[in-house]
Amino acid sequence: MKKILTAVSMALAISLPTAAKTNLVELDKELEIMSSILHTALKQNRDSKGVRYRSLKAKYLAKQGVVFEVNSSNRISHPGFDFDFNFGFGDGARFVIPDAPDPIDVHEIERQVEEAMENVNEQDWGVIVSDALESSREAMSRVRDRLRSLRDDERELSYERRELEFESRNANSNDERKEFEQLRKELDKRTEELEKRRAEINKYASEIELENKKKNEERIEAYKKSTKKFLAHFEGEVADAMCRYGAGLKALPDNENVSFVLSKFGDGTPGEKKDRIYVFSYKDIRSCVSEKIDANELLTRVESYVF
Repeated sequence: MKKILTAVSMALAISLPTAAKTNLVELDKELEIMSSILHTALKQNRDSKGVRYRSLKAKYLAKQGVVFEVNSSNRISHPGFDFDFNFGFGDGARFVIPDAPDPIDVHEIERQVEEAMENVNEQDWGVIVSDALESSREAMSRVRDRLRSLRDDERELSYERRELEFESRNANSNDERKEFEQLRKELDKRTEELEKRRAEINKYASEIELENKKKNEERIEAYKKSTKKFLAHFEGEVADAMCRYGAGLKALPDNENVSFVLSKFGDGTPGEKKDRIYVFSYKDIRSCVSEKIDANELLTRVESYVF
């Protein structure tokens, strides 16, 4: 009886299919060809002023499948930018000549603009925003010049007022007191003029801020349209390539996947740091190759997520 059981066990072991080991050499060659096909497809119809495909690289994860990592020009830190142009003047605030006026750090704001310009120049998508950034930089330069002139006049007026107060305390005659009083009136008039200038600068800065917000919203909207257009083209080209040439991955086991990682794209928002991932079942790809399903159906079956 024991001999019979042993013979049956050996027969079952022989009859059971063994998992074929993936031929990595062949798969590497096939991935090189597939990468070339995908590269050619994705670089077509690139929008020179929008999000663009850059490059891809492929790798294989044992028992999981093929992974294509795709890079695009979505990596941009400043598709829009916000600067606070409120210099603390305040509506209706009483103007007071300070003894030592605190400097308004316009240079720091200009430094932020310069930094944004440098970052944008390194990005393909910067074509859209560079003009707007340059315009804001020029506007900030004008505000800086007007503030510098205003501060100089404030210091001069503050000095004259202190001198006048000191000398008036030593006035001995009515004529001298009348003269000092007249000088005070002149200083008060100049104070009012400086107050008006501050109000004008405040208004100008507010106008710049409103214009900047408007342009920023327009840039963000254009950016969203660009990412939407890029994704539609990307998904369509990938699905079409898989349906046309997916059978070329002959060394890939049927129970594994073909994944695409759209690096740093996420949900398409500016400055995104997460990846957008698509996971195709290789069985579904083979079904599309054999025309059991089409490219649109293949896209409905893909598992996509942001991580």
